Amino acid sequence: MKKFFTVFVFLSVITVVLQGATIIENGKSDWNIYLWNKALPAERTAAEELARYLKKSTGADLEVTTIPRASKQIIVGHSPLADEKFPEVKDCKWKDDEIFIASSGDNMILTGARPRGSLYAVFEFLERQGFRFWAPKEEFVPSLEKLETQEGTYRFAPPVLIRYISGADVIDNPAFAVKKKQVVMRPSPEHWGGSRVIIGPWHTFDRFYPADKFFKDHPEHFSLIKGKRIGGQNVGQLCLSNKEMRKAYLREVLAQLRKETNPEFINVSQNDNWTRCECESCVALEKKTGGASGILIDFVNEIAAGIENEFPNVIVQTFAYQYTRTPPDKIVPRKNVSILFCTIERDMSRPLTNTERKENVDLLKDLRNWQKISRHVDIWDYIVSYSSLFTPLPNLDAGTADIKLFAEGKPILLMMQGDMFNHNLPGDLQVLKINVWSRLMWNPELDPAELERDFVEGYYGSAAPAVKEYLSFRRKIAKEIDSYTDCWASASPWLKNDDIITGMKILKKAMAQAKTAEEKERIDTLAKPFEFVLLSRGATFREHYGYSNEELQALARNWLAFADRKPVTHWLEEWTPAEETAFVAIKAILKLKAEGKGFSMKKPEFLKKLDRQKKKYLILEEDSFQIGGGEKFGKIVSDPLASNGIALELFHPEYAWTPKIYFRPPMVYGKKYDCYFAVRLSKEATGAFWEFSHWTGREVVHSKHFGSEYKIPVNRYIYIPAGRITVGNSGYMFFAGKKNPEVKSTLLDHLLMVEAE
Repeated sequence: MKKFFTVFVFLSVITVVLQGATIIENGKSDWNIYLWNKALPAERTAAEELARYLKKSTGADLEVTTIPRASKQIIVGHSPLADEKFPEVKDCKWKDDEIFIASSGDNMILTGARPRGSLYAVFEFLERQGFRFWAPKEEFVPSLEKLETQEGTYRFAPPVLIRYISGADVIDNPAFAVKKKQVVMRPSPEHWGGSRVIIGPWHTFDRFYPADKFFKDHPEHFSLIKGKRIGGQNVGQLCLSNKEMRKAYLREVLAQLRKETNPEFINVSQNDNWTRCECESCVALEKKTGGASGILIDFVNEIAAGIENEFPNVIVQTFAYQYTRTPPDKIVPRKNVSILFCTIERDMSRPLTNTERKENVDLLKDLRNWQKISRHVDIWDYIVSYSSLFTPLPNLDAGTADIKLFAEGKPILLMMQGDMFNHNLPGDLQVLKINVWSRLMWNPELDPAELERDFVEGYYGSAAPAVKEYLSFRRKIAKEIDSYTDCWASASPWLKNDDIITGMKILKKAMAQAKTAEEKERIDTLAKPFEFVLLSRGATFREHYGYSNEELQALARNWLAFADRKPVTHWLEEWTPAEETAFVAIKAILKLKAEGKGFSMKKPEFLKKLDRQKKKYLILEEDSFQIGGGEKFGKIVSDPLASNGIALELFHPEYAWTPKIYFRPPMVYGKKYDCYFAVRLSKEATGAFWEFSHWTGREVVHSKHFGSEYKIPVNRYIYIPAGRITVGNSGYMFFAGKKNPEVKSTLLDHLLMVEAE
């Protein structure tokens, strides 16, 4: 039997036709799998996985043995026998994660750079035989009557050292991560190749030198902001010009490094907020070094110099993020410093090389300039919406194009930050993206169209034609987006209602084409993001698109059944354990919608008056909010007094920010809005009950305490003015329940935003 075997030499491709030796035929084999008795745990796993999958595919049981023989063996991993049979691997200077697949007569070898290369080689070989590893619990094992060696040599080293799609299905499943050739960046078992850990990992000013521990004795080590020393992850930074702080921080970094056996990377980076020290010394040093990133590089360079003698091979990583994104013009990073360039401001609907969006033009300019002055520029790209992890995103082609762009810079790390919390694959095109993008991160020269075709036809089977039509439709509407789309897009504002109708029709066609229960389940999962948006706009679809209450209820019931069938660990981005997340609130909304609530609205007189005045306004209901803390601080309830029959009941046990509403379309960037909350009390009480604040992403620019100046009724909702805000391209509003012993709970119907003249 002839085999077409592709040989890659540094990304150049040669295809030859060669005859192979038969390993397995009709379920029988006289071959075995040889493993050195001093093999690494990962090499043993590679051999065992090869035997297991070949058994499932062919029925043949190839023994994994440590006893060598002259021929008819698949050698896995490193060994003296491998050196003897394949002299090319002896004393080979392996590149990171390099793999080597070759045959010679009746011997074959699957090996590579330690510790993961042999694992990658085995799964590369299996994929070439038609095996597919779609998801942690979904794979395709072909029925092979015959398996042959593939003469020739395949040797390949990926251009990116750490390839990391930070979705839960990758980071929480080391076996699946290896099958997708992803490098896990959290502690991972040695038998699955271990991990490449960055100590910290990020926003480490306060992690290594916490204000809670050091501020009391050394307030001068922390940032001076508006005349006051402030520290802490969310509100402050370090005083980077303070020499004593630098010495203290270096001691902490060395202590962190000494905890590790073989440290490779440590992160030294700003806290996750927009503040920075305003003291005279820091301001002067910023000017001297060329800006906010300059003083950071000056500090990081000193730390990198301070660890170099004891840890000469460790890379110190720092951020080019938000206010440090633009490189300095008066200082360069040391050779043992890497820059982690973050694309959080990017437009997700366009590749970075596309000039239609100023945000992307500016980002690419900064990236190129960092690459001119830094030896290492790593990438943190954003492929998720933090406002709603189930919202459809227009980034399929942008993500694909940018992987090649990023890989050209030869980063140590290429991380695409996805849905880190959500298992069971309900995210938008999540399975497709993981499969296509992981392959491209391994080898950016592969054809993305062919990778997508292979995935769609293999994964969706009979429904593939309609899925291809759906993807074409998604690409078409993505190209038509004329507004900025970032990683905070809630409920896909770029999706027109007509788009949702069209998309649902195509998905319905896909379901009709699906023949097996497995295919139907996969199409049902594929449809969930569009269904999620449709349900969030249920009243509009009922009033203007002919959807009946019964149809919308059925859609909500389908979602609930899906959630019960595939338990979801996380629904909206809240940095809390799974049982304390917004999942309970969204599920409660779906339950009420399954009962027919929330699809119509009784207009109170206040809104009717705005209509008569021809005022433009937006109403944000409960499913526009992020509700933190599970049911500790608030829960969704049925309320006949609420305009849509659903309300958020807020408890007041202690001070807590909930809910949170992000500034995204349909709110218009740059426009002023007068904000109102429709509220009532659960029982009569007095005093201040709430605080409303507008956080721009940099600072609180508007904050108001209210409640005591109004007589809040129990038996009806009234609109409380919360002040005027200007919508920016980042930030959000908080609505907080204040602790009050008289107040059992307050009820929030919705947020009203009236366009100001």
